Amino acid sequence: MLLTSSDESLAEIATRVGYDSDMALSRAFKRKAGVPPGAFRKTALARPEAAQDNARIPLAAARHRGR
Repeated sequence: MLLTSSDESLAEIATRVGYDSDMALSRAFKRKAGVPPGAFRKTALARPEAAQDNARIPLAAARHRGR
């Protein structure tokens, strides 16, 4: 997962995976994971085993382009 395996900003990750903005990715991520991506990243870096539980969050399916 790019949030935990890279030091790219959320805006860079959003562009890389096809979202129009970091806010669009953040909304989709929070809807699916229940926490904002920044909080997820912080927790995952502090506790790598926690990231493994959520490593397969299907964000591509939640993508809402143009909203």
